[in-house]
Amino acid sequence: MMKQGVFARRTIHSPQTLSGLLALALLVSGGVQADDVQINITGEITIPPCVVNNGTPVNIDFGTIDATTVNGTTHSKTHAVPVTCTYYSTNVAKVKVTGNAMSTTLGTDNVLVTTGPNAGHLGVALYQGPAVDASKPLLLNGNGAGFDITDTGWTGNASSSQFIFTLVPYKEGVAQLLGGTFTATATLGITYL
Repeated sequence: MMKQGVFARRTIHSPQTLSGLLALALLVSGGVQADDVQINITGEITIPPCVVNNGTPVNIDFGTIDATTVNGTTHSKTHAVPVTCTYYSTNVAKVKVTGNAMSTTLGTDNVLVTTGPNAGHLGVALYQGPAVDASKPLLLNGNGAGFDITDTGWTGNASSSQFIFTLVPYKEGVAQLLGGTFTATATLGITYL
């Protein structure tokens, strides 16, 4: 006979319930710990170079020159190249001309070496702007992005501009020039920083 008011209770636990209770007990007791890990984030922001002369080579032909008239000022050629920049700012644009510089008595590195029978005596001097101007040499091989564009012929600070430069045959020393063809090459790049 059962006493009145007393109930017998029987609890049956499934294996899933027991596993859940055990996991809960471990969490509550502090038995589970997590290690902190470092998150490394990297990236690179680049400033794209401008497109010079629509990406095509600039060809300058001096034609036929009398050897006795090569003096670093006569026979100059001025050239304007279109420049398109997807990134531009009010900062100064940089120009970089990369080529083999001729050792000269000018004291500046703005004369390209030429090939041909007058190599070592004949070069091509480069200047920023529309004239041969010793105060505005277009220097070669600058570090990083190059040198500031300083000539007022630059119509920069817009997505479409033009860069004006002047080239002139330059004779180093007193050696007499020989007849024959000459060539010189360089690369021209413009970037805003």
